Amino acid sequence: IMPGYDRALRAAVELNLVRFNQLSQSKDTSGAVRTQLQDALQKAISNGLSAVSSDSNNYQNWLTLAGAYQQLAGVQVSGAYDNAKKAYEQALAANPTNPLPYLQLAQLAALQGDIAATRAYLLEALNKKKNYADAYYLLSQLEVSEKHLTEALAAATSAVQSAPSESLLWVQYGVIAYSLEKYTEAASAFEQAVSLNGNYANALY
Repeated sequence: IMPGYDRALRAAVELNLVRFNQLSQSKDTSGAVRTQLQDALQKAISNGLSAVSSDSNNYQNWLTLAGAYQQLAGVQVSGAYDNAKKAYEQALAANPTNPLPYLQLAQLAALQGDIAATRAYLLEALNKKKNYADAYYLLSQLEVSEKHLTEALAAATSAVQSAPSESLLWVQYGVIAYSLEKYTEAASAFEQAVSLNGNYANALY
């Protein structure tokens, strides 16, 4: 009905990636499944390229394409990391005040084990949006991986202040506080998580 409709193409990419994730969780490792995995990713890239070709000024199209390339980067496909990074940079060029591309660039850098770039992108995301809970959460994880627990707790604190209704953030805060032997704070955080989600097994544990 409307060839080149970028919104539909973005939706197609998401469906292709859902299909890829479903297949990747299958216990079937036959050649047929591997072919289907490859086909799902190829279709995701093709639809993403069609979306940016349809409207290269729409940052959402670039983000969708970058997400498809990031999936490839996650399974160590050659060139996928560079293509994902370029697509995220195009998204920033189209919408320079949006913090989301910086967050996703941080996630991409983390996939590559580039700690310095991950931190730099997260700080840039937070510079664009001071109360960006997702960025604080990833920053807290980064600081934990570097064994900077005091800094990790500060980031986790900012995360729960930014999004107090997110139980995952309270669990993250509690785990870090527990590691610092701040047991009262940890207990309160886990209780808060349970109050938000009574079936949260990790928080209950």
